Amino acid sequence: MTDSSRLAAVVGGKALSKDEARALWQRFSEYMDANRNDFDGFAKREGFAHASVAANGGIATLTLSSEPVAAMPRSSGRSGSPKSGGPSRKRRSS
Repeated sequence: MTDSSRLAAVVGGKALSKDEARALWQRFSEYMDANRNDFDGFAKREGFAHASVAANGGIATLTLSSEPVAAMPRSSGRSGSPKSGGPSRKRRSS
């Protein structure tokens, strides 16, 4: 497990204390060892609908929420926008 000073947790929108966060991360790690990538299974075990992990500024944050996060729309891979990294299309002159 990571250095506990670099771990945080947010449960139901409320940040946990360092000791509470450490304990939650410990349960999360043990659960993930036995149930690889089952984030929502862990959330349900803790009484929530969704679990996620994010890193920001070297701090890993485990978040449990009552509402599942909406699925991101899937890209068709056919975007013409250069910002999206998709192929750009040149207009043909008439």
